[in-house]
Amino acid sequence: MRRSPLSPLLELEMLRLGVEGKAAGWRTLREAADGEPALSESLLDDLLERAERQRDTLESLRRERAAHVFAPERAGGQA
Repeated sequence: MRRSPLSPLLELEMLRLGVEGKAAGWRTLREAADGEPALSESLLDDLLERAERQRDTLESLRRERAAHVFAPERAGGQA
């Protein structure tokens, strides 16, 4: 038994979706922070920036993996 070549791609897509959901939560809290002193605007800004960097990294990895799975001749290798 071995893993499907699609497994890493699906895992990256799920991680990216999770990070997108987390970023949406930070955006919602950031909007609420304007009138709520218990919420740190700078901390929420930092968390949102970090989520955006994570999203960008995962997207790069996802694209690379997709190229290996669906177009191995263009990605320089086989699936």
